[in-house]
Amino acid sequence: MSILDDKLVTRHIRVEVTIEEHDYVAFDTDENIVDESFAFNGDCPPESVRVYVDGIEIEFDEDALGDRGEYSAYQSFDLEQKWDDECLESFGYYQNREHKVWEFDVENFDIEKLSFYYECFDVIFDRADYEIEEHRITLRYDGKAIEETECDSESGSFEQLWSLYEDDDEDDD
Repeated sequence: MSILDDKLVTRHIRVEVTIEEHDYVAFDTDENIVDESFAFNGDCPPESVRVYVDGIEIEFDEDALGDRGEYSAYQSFDLEQKWDDECLESFGYYQNREHKVWEFDVENFDIEKLSFYYECFDVIFDRADYEIEEHRITLRYDGKAIEETECDSESGSFEQLWSLYEDDDEDDD
């Protein structure tokens, strides 16, 4: 065994993920967005995953990476309670594409130690009888969470899920 075999080599790792995003918004009677929005990563796996080691993209088995994913227990996320506004007239979500990036340095990088963690939610809005499973994705290396370094979204189409007045198309005479 050579003395070089025991040498630890620090590598710079960059992981880029493109994934669907549901950005929930509510509107008041004046069609203004109420308060803040709440974004989740839908219920599907990433569209694409790229891994770079010292700036060079590496090939790997994306299915194996997905198989190492861990999921939290589901927790309730009540949109109506979060918005807490008497004047809500409608709500829905923008179906965006989100691009997330994690960068970190590690000694002797092993792709087998890379995994995703999905924080799972039962997103509900009782007034609309709406309930769906959503999640938020994070990256882990050797079981430890990696801090996200970049995140941006490409705006997508809007899907209205509920409107207080959607059946009020008739004239009252």
